[in-house]
Amino acid sequence: MTAQMRRRQAPGWDRVHEAAAQHGIELTAVRETDTHILYEAHWVLKALHDAGHAVGPVATHNFDRLFARASLPEAFMRRYDQRTPHMEYPPEARSLLVVGLHADRRSVQQRARELGLRVFFVDTEGITENGVHKEYLIEGARAGDVIVRSEAIPALRRLAELLKVEY
Repeated sequence: MTAQMRRRQAPGWDRVHEAAAQHGIELTAVRETDTHILYEAHWVLKALHDAGHAVGPVATHNFDRLFARASLPEAFMRRYDQRTPHMEYPPEARSLLVVGLHADRRSVQQRARELGLRVFFVDTEGITENGVHKEYLIEGARAGDVIVRSEAIPALRRLAELLKVEY
């Protein structure tokens, strides 16, 4: 163990905040629990779910249970054997919304298409590192899908506004 590793580090949020500040990015926590910070995107999705615009579980590859902490049902799509489990869709589902920094669960998307659901992606199709934007196109997108090139929070805010959902 190196001395740097032994050195006491600031709590997680402080480290993230400090790193973002070095790049001129200001972060704001919207709500937090005892152990995790929930961001505006979680609360917008919760409001959309409560209003009936989002149905079924949130398919996620994160193990942090943040959606559950926002009282949303979750379906974990990541497994250690890297095989994506079968995704069930409620009968009332009309589309699949894929949100994330290059979220790619092609089997989940394919199942949605087989059921006749439209697939919408919210993705910047790139990442900015050290002030340089690097294109990173969505590999799972297919003809007929809709790509909204945006960060999640502004896109979800706009969706809530269009659907007249307050969060």
